[in-house]
Amino acid sequence: MNELEFFSRKKIKKFIPKEYHFHNTFPYYIPLFGNMFWRRIKFISKLIYQIQIILKKKIYKVLDVGCEISFFSFNYGKNNPMVEIKGIDILTEKQNIFINRLYKKYSINFEIINHDIQKKSIYYDETFDLIVAFDVLEHLHDLNSALLEIKRLLKNNGLLIISIPVESKILKFFRLIYFKTIKKTPVTTRHYTKGGVVTSFKEYEELIKDNFNIHLICRYPFRSFPLELAYNCFYVLTK
Repeated sequence: MNELEFFSRKKIKKFIPKEYHFHNTFPYYIPLFGNMFWRRIKFISKLIYQIQIILKKKIYKVLDVGCEISFFSFNYGKNNPMVEIKGIDILTEKQNIFINRLYKKYSINFEIINHDIQKKSIYYDETFDLIVAFDVLEHLHDLNSALLEIKRLLKNNGLLIISIPVESKILKFFRLIYFKTIKKTPVTTRHYTKGGVVTSFKEYEELIKDNFNIHLICRYPFRSFPLELAYNCFYVLTK
């Protein structure tokens, strides 16, 4: 496999002015967890590359769901300059303009639009070869509607790759210690949305199985360790 190139965390941090706040950039710059999150970008990028080689699959259009500034799309676009990447998220107009200009500055073929994945988007049926959603869908109140929209947008031979936070006991314990130590309140106290359709990891997994075919499940960061020691589960899915 050819060596993939990645922007460093420090370099990307310099791209983002202090007046712009992005929720999903925060975990990449905290002790311990920051390294784990950054390695996750490399892990999923290499996984996609390996899948493409094994399946001899070409990817032309990618959708990044709930992306915000998206370190994944930034690095994936750098390594795949001919791929057209679209991002959808609910942000301010100022944030959207900044993100689109940032990608254009580094010649990455990316465009973000303001949209709620729980509703029908502007894109045609079966538009995308690859759709990704990393630690996003568990925050939604209507996960089933989001999955149906993703299924509509995904090509019949396309790939969907999502990650689910496991919320294992050991990581809850370390997170509690960390936030108490630095005297900050977490952005969210739980991953699974109160009052939503899905309130646990197991319910989420069952809903995925009802809507898609599962081809691969990868635990992260320890692939061969018990689920209780995982932070994420990655799923490689098709229609």
